[in-house]
Amino acid sequence: MSIARLRVAAALMAAATVFASAAVPALSPAPAQAAPTGSVAAGTATWGTSDYLASANPGRPNPLPTAYAAPSTFDETTRLSTWGTGSGLVAPDGSADLAFAGTAVNFAKTGGGWLRLADLQADLDASGNGTVSALVSYGTSVTGTPGDLTYDPQQAPDRGPTRVDLVTLAGNTAADRVTTPTSAAWTDLDGTWTTAFTTFLAGDATATPAVPAWSYATTVTNATTNPANGTTYNPTRTAESFSFAVDTVVPATTATITSATPSGGVVVAASGTGFRGVTNPGDAGVYIGIAPSGGLPDVSTVEGMDAFAAADYRPTASLATGSWSSTLTAPTDKLDPTRTYSVYTWQAHSHSNTSQDTETPLDIDFADLVPQETTTTATGATTRVYGTATTLTAAVDAPGSVTLTGVGASQTRPVVDGVATFTVPARLAVGSYVATLAYAGNGDHLPSRTTRSLEVTKARPTLALTVTTRPTSGPPAKAGKASVVVTGPKAVAAPAGTVTLRITRPGALTRTVKGTLKYGKLSIAVPKVGKGRWTLTASYPGSASFGSATKARTVLVR
Repeated sequence: MSIARLRVAAALMAAATVFASAAVPALSPAPAQAAPTGSVAAGTATWGTSDYLASANPGRPNPLPTAYAAPSTFDETTRLSTWGTGSGLVAPDGSADLAFAGTAVNFAKTGGGWLRLADLQADLDASGNGTVSALVSYGTSVTGTPGDLTYDPQQAPDRGPTRVDLVTLAGNTAADRVTTPTSAAWTDLDGTWTTAFTTFLAGDATATPAVPAWSYATTVTNATTNPANGTTYNPTRTAESFSFAVDTVVPATTATITSATPSGGVVVAASGTGFRGVTNPGDAGVYIGIAPSGGLPDVSTVEGMDAFAAADYRPTASLATGSWSSTLTAPTDKLDPTRTYSVYTWQAHSHSNTSQDTETPLDIDFADLVPQETTTTATGATTRVYGTATTLTAAVDAPGSVTLTGVGASQTRPVVDGVATFTVPARLAVGSYVATLAYAGNGDHLPSRTTRSLEVTKARPTLALTVTTRPTSGPPAKAGKASVVVTGPKAVAAPAGTVTLRITRPGALTRTVKGTLKYGKLSIAVPKVGKGRWTLTASYPGSASFGSATKARTVLVR
């Protein structure tokens, strides 16, 4: 789409100086296998907290499986807690931002102290080092009797829930990570309790009112020996290692050509799954575009973008689920029929990495982008009488309009159900004509035309003769009157010209008078004649549009 292409070009222009002056920061290669480059679709985090916190001694704050909130679970055999419904991102260099849902609860029924750890998050670098945080809250149960207290999930905590960094992961290497194209797993990532966590559990004596410490706060320590007597802690109180296992979704694109016409170009419905808007700092979504197959053009310059026949942009906010959809329209004049084309995706704006690169071939039939030949055929009468209406039709195997010329004023009519219909004017003069019916064509169909001959012949008029006043022989003799009416087709003007009236009687002199028609009518004097039976004959000689006509009538003169 042109607007999207402008948007892409503008973003690339903004980044052009950066690309011209400095190379894109290189991605750190993973020492082990190449990391999957996808969004996390599922996964779990497994942790034993510490030997002390995971013990089964009723005098300690043990895991309380009945109080765990799904999808968290506790394994009585391994003494490991699990958080599930993994989400997040695994970067190309093997680093990851992961989140896991669920709540684990530790509870000591003897003293009532409880600790809740909800919604773990892990921020890992390429070596598996970083931090693990959780929403932390703690309190002391007041339900039950001392020594046999009961955990109440509705009890308000003394502190929290607050997101706190629990453990700092350190000393791990990429060898602790195993990856496949669709998964990643980190095993036994070691770390130490953070000062932030131990400080949080220590309460806040400066607050008003003061926040009491968690009753088992001293059991969360990085020390291996008891500072009071120097004995080794047993069970140990240091943080246990973490393991993470996630499934990743590799970016995938589908593209279907929904329309291909010369005027509309190639319209493609494209969609993608497994995408992410940010891989490196500064990334801002994903671009989609149509360009020649064989590899993504150099999208770091406006010149490279000129290779794209269409482009679109999906910002980071629209990729929350990793999915997108787009309709791309590549104009015909932007496509080269000697080349093949693909739909490409890449990271916006500066193409900082290749993790979002995909190429999906398009099967464009360029024959669909060539205007099609058309055929126009004509039907209708080839002869007609002046003053009568006739039609000509043009059958066309394409939509659009047809123009009729050569038989009066030019007419243009739409093609309806494959036919354009014209009325030949009734007043078309007598003569020979060649009608031209021309289909105009459109962006998808070529013009075509045909001709048809038409002969217009003279109309045959009707002449009516009426004696309105008889002549008399006298004395005194008087002249009479006659009415002549010459009519033709109603669609045209009445016949014009002269009418001759002859008055005859065998053995007598013939009298002749003439008159001019006005609107096809004439009132004419009948001359004085002697007694007898006379014949009145009215004759119309015709005109350029009408043939001749006569009418006779007998009148008795007394």
